Amino acid sequence: MEQRTPGAAIVLNGTSSAGKSSLLRALQDILPGGPWLDVGLDHTLRALPREFLTSRWKDVFEYTYADDGTVCAVRPGPVGNQLVDGMHRAAAAYQACGFNVILDHVALTMDWATGCRTVLISPVIVGVRCAVETVEQREAGRKDRTLGQARAQHAAVHTYLTYDLEVDTAIDTPTECAAYIRQRLAERSATRG
Repeated sequence: MEQRTPGAAIVLNGTSSAGKSSLLRALQDILPGGPWLDVGLDHTLRALPREFLTSRWKDVFEYTYADDGTVCAVRPGPVGNQLVDGMHRAAAAYQACGFNVILDHVALTMDWATGCRTVLISPVIVGVRCAVETVEQREAGRKDRTLGQARAQHAAVHTYLTYDLEVDTAIDTPTECAAYIRQRLAERSATRG
């Protein structure tokens, strides 16, 4: 088997509706050395059978609801934990084959954060920040999100990871945020080269 130089990894960590998917697409458009594969949480969740996205969703994520019906707490279920472990390992396998990878992530637990740092090969960890009011507006405008999910994730998602770079999607466009990340990758490459 051919020996390959491992690919790079970028982890975009933030709440639901923080703008990670738009940022990921902007990165795929501007980053050199491609292709940059989308192997993150949104992509991984879409791989599940419909049953787990509907009647068995609690096996993936367990929600606690407020009296008004919005989500007030989110924690991973057993399938969610297994899925994220597999996502980290799959991304690392792509890296080992020479592919660059980008993971959109919602690191809700210490185990998930540890997996980012220890399973992936030299990842660049990016905190994707966005004011809770803005993510709630975005969430309300989307038809594929559970109301309250972003607020429920907001407190925990930035707790467990130390970032190499942070961007704020309420202030900057996805293209601007992608340019910041590209610059950081170039600086990192220059210091290692």
